[in-house]
Order: sequence, then C-alpha cells, then structure tokens
Amino acid sequence: MCTVTYVPLKNGSCLTSNRDEKVAREKAIPPTEYFINNKKVIFPKDPKAGGTWFAYDEKNIIILLNGAKEKTHHKKSISKK
Repeated sequence: MCTVTYVPLKNGSCLTSNRDEKVAREKAIPPTEYFINNKKVIFPKDPKAGGTWFAYDEKNIIILLNGAKEKTHHKKSISKK
C-alpha cells in the first residue's frame, strides 16, 4: 500500500509519498528535472517501467495512489472513426 502524508506547518506544509514496493524491486532514480511540453517537472522515476508516482512543477503536485478497496477495472478505449 502506498501512503501519502500531509502536515501543515507554521510557514507552509510538508507532503510525503511512500512507494510501497517489493524489496527486490530495483531502486528508483532519484528526483530529476525533466522537460515535458516545454515545462520543467521534477520526479523520481521507476527504472523498470519508466513512470513515476510523485511529480511536481512550480504550481502543482501530483501523487498517484494504488487502487481503493475494490479491484480497478480498465475500460477498453473507444476508437474514433
């Protein structure tokens, strides 16, 4: 299970994200600056899958969490004709 913690502070806040993975899984690439659509985004990267679970830029913080109590069901994409 992944865990997110928000702690309000006197001069701002602290936000953490714990990625709960198998011990044998390769360690993540530390947070690095990437440019996506000409925008600087900073995030750690999973070296195996190439994705991330936590990213931020100058205005936003995005955290991806695991599914809820029920299994996630993916919908097939609908092709546009």
